[in-house]
Amino acid sequence: MRFTIEHHRIQNLLLWLLVISGAIKPFLSYYQIKPDITLLILIGIITDVVFILLSGIRITVEKVKVLFIFLIICFVILSYISLIYSPSINYGREKAAFILIPIIGFLYPCVMKKIDLKLLFKVIIYIIIPISLWFIVFKFLLYNDGGFLNQFINRQSFLEYRQDYLNLGYLLGILVLLANEYSKKNVLTIAIGCFLMLGLGSRGALLFAGLSIIVVNFKQLAARLHNFKFKKRFLRQLFAYGLPILAVLIVFWNKISSYSNYGISRFISLIKFGDDNSSMDRLLQYEFALQKIVSPKGFIIGHGLGSWGIIYNGVDGKAYPHNVFLEVWFELGLFGFAILAFIFLTVFYLKRNNTIRLIALFALLNALKSSSFAYDRNLFILFGVLIFASDKIMKPKNVKTTKY
Repeated sequence: MRFTIEHHRIQNLLLWLLVISGAIKPFLSYYQIKPDITLLILIGIITDVVFILLSGIRITVEKVKVLFIFLIICFVILSYISLIYSPSINYGREKAAFILIPIIGFLYPCVMKKIDLKLLFKVIIYIIIPISLWFIVFKFLLYNDGGFLNQFINRQSFLEYRQDYLNLGYLLGILVLLANEYSKKNVLTIAIGCFLMLGLGSRGALLFAGLSIIVVNFKQLAARLHNFKFKKRFLRQLFAYGLPILAVLIVFWNKISSYSNYGISRFISLIKFGDDNSSMDRLLQYEFALQKIVSPKGFIIGHGLGSWGIIYNGVDGKAYPHNVFLEVWFELGLFGFAILAFIFLTVFYLKRNNTIRLIALFALLNALKSSSFAYDRNLFILFGVLIFASDKIMKPKNVKTTKY
């Protein structure tokens, strides 16, 4: 029996594995699985691109798409030029190397034959959900007595990964956004995704997922709310999923609340915004970035790639102001900011697939409060799909769901 796999499936597997690779790295590192999964995937992507070029497969790119390719190349060149005047000697070079990962992810959809979002949905279901459960349990065991579960954790080893929950929450947010189109039991899938984000403490991902749904589907939501009527199917689903979940919550509430206490406490801290150290620290970073940006050098050419850490913290190491637009203006100046703003804002005015617009907006909102333009590969990948391959998205088959 001969086993074959279509080329576009290999391409989608490589792309979506690159999307989740940052989230599964802590899990692999904890269990000392040595090969760098991101490096292996990048080698696979580069090999595929070389194969396409050598095989003579025709690649057609519209004029408007060529503009985005030109802009992203200019952005990389500008980043490298800024190393000349950056006060960062070591980290600036490191950042220059890492920036190639999101750029490769951004450009790869140009040569892809089809985009299979359902595969991304499945990858999150079968890989990210189990790792999220693992992380929540281990985060509890790190600070509490878990009885017989204590034998499964090495607290000293897990200690350095305890803050690596953002990527997991990010992907669970994408799961929630895709559930309505790719899950037969979308209500249950959305409930599971939201519960896990709550347990992880990924408050940004949960809030931005809801906000993205409201913004992109505002007209449909308003119309459905205006004409809403209780239907038998809706009530059956409510009782079929709601009652078992409620029963589990009641019976195991003490255990559930103790294991998800960290995540819940992070959401509660938003109510007392002034006492939330994480939020207040980011506001201070935003204020500092704006003060430095308005200086003559900072406004025009920026302070150089990798300069944030040494200027703000006095340490030549990984650091960023948790907002990609502020970061790029601070380090690369007005021209760098203009390029990034054009790429990430103007594309919403183009006619594109609504589903990918939804998750691209979600990615953009997350980029406004976390991560760095050199490390947020998902932001670039999702916008690469939006710009270069939105018309190649495969339509879901035989999925009947309850609409938002």
